[in-house]
Amino acid sequence: MKRISVYLVLVISVIRADAINVNPTVLNFGNVLMGNAPSISFNVTFDLEQIVTITAPDHFEVDITEISASEGLSQDIVVTFSPPSIGTYSSYVT
Repeated sequence: MKRISVYLVLVISVIRADAINVNPTVLNFGNVLMGNAPSISFNVTFDLEQIVTITAPDHFEVDITEISASEGLSQDIVVTFSPPSIGTYSSYVT
């Protein structure tokens, strides 16, 4: 059986006015074997009351797509990647 590796870097980009803090700002999935769908999480902390919509690019999924945030709320968001083919992928979650 032949194994195929995929290297993937996911960069998280949020419009940053100090009201939204993201940690970490870069997710690196490393080498991903075809057929696997690894998940990594990042944390968002809100300094203002706001509604935030989270949009994932093609081949990625997030477990939360909208947050009704209050001041001081901290939320973990899980990003799952399902590679469609061999290659290097770099994308933004907005």
